[in-house]
Amino acid sequence: MMQEMILAQAKAAEEQRKYQAWLQQTKHSRCIYVGGVGHVPQADLFQFWNAVVNKCMGDDNRNAVLSVYVNAMRNFAFVEFDSMQIATCCMDLDGISYNGQPINIRRPKNYNAELARILPNPINTEKDEEVMKKFNPEAVGIETTGLRTVCDEGPNKIYVGNLPPHLPNAHIQELLEAVGGKLKALQVVRNVNTGLSKGYGFCEFEDHSKTEQAIKDLSGLDVGNGKLLIVKRALVGNESLVYSPTTPTGVSVGSSNAAPISPVAAEIREISNDVPTRILVLTNMITDEELRNPVEYNEIKRDIQSECSNYGKVLSFRLPRMNQTKNQDHVAKVFVEYKTVEEAKKARKNIEGRSFAQRTIGCRYMSEREFSVLADESLND
Repeated sequence: MMQEMILAQAKAAEEQRKYQAWLQQTKHSRCIYVGGVGHVPQADLFQFWNAVVNKCMGDDNRNAVLSVYVNAMRNFAFVEFDSMQIATCCMDLDGISYNGQPINIRRPKNYNAELARILPNPINTEKDEEVMKKFNPEAVGIETTGLRTVCDEGPNKIYVGNLPPHLPNAHIQELLEAVGGKLKALQVVRNVNTGLSKGYGFCEFEDHSKTEQAIKDLSGLDVGNGKLLIVKRALVGNESLVYSPTTPTGVSVGSSNAAPISPVAAEIREISNDVPTRILVLTNMITDEELRNPVEYNEIKRDIQSECSNYGKVLSFRLPRMNQTKNQDHVAKVFVEYKTVEEAKKARKNIEGRSFAQRTIGCRYMSEREFSVLADESLND
């Protein structure tokens, strides 16, 4: 009897050891980033997310939240759940209302999609499909269309650049699905104040076997004003999975074999206004924390400036911090002035969509007039 008790205790201790190791290994894959939460107590967010998941799962006792971290200075939080499946389901809650305001739901930057497959929970054997079937976002007022608004990291995540700023998601979806079939996810990066697209986004097709062909067919699509769609596999970490044709694929405009222009493509051409200039604006390359650290700021600034110089003569380079510009919208963005428009175009072609410190770089042109205003607003360099 005593021996059986000792064996049972040893088995329980071993299971607990494995579970704690699993929690440590999978933490980033069980977390979600929550933006726009404001100054709130951790206990409030803990209670809120438990209630949300319980309602979506139809189980008042699910209580999936393990921990909450709130960064009040920067208005964001991380919520850790007890399963990777729940974290994945919560991606569909992007825009859910909290204290009367919509909040943003994203993956942490170091999320690893492969962990769900290779590191299953040693205690809870709940299957992905079981959780997905039970989880109902409509229970908390989120309308579902079957199309997710956040793409998971992985080889089937596609970067789409040169999107016109005024084009609605429905038209972007129609254009992509006309080539690659049904989408599983579409994530268009937009300005939180204006709602306009920042010119790029990500998508994933339901049929992964069509990913490569869709990239080839969409790459180089003429969207007006001399702009061509930039379509390639997104970068995962520092490893390139990019399909990079040396020339745009497909039939050139005016060819006798060219397919008729769809209404969506026609609208893209009509409203596109990202005209090439000598000035490039690079986004998503530096964080607020890095801006505040003089050593990191100077190192990153030097690295970016060196990379930009590979594509032409850089006449001026600006990376404003909060005390260096009157316009706070310019903070943490990189402004590069090239000698010629062709050099700026070459730089954008090579830089946009690449990964920098595990962040995907955004890129757009800035008018000469806007850039002169930026120079006038600068307090110091």
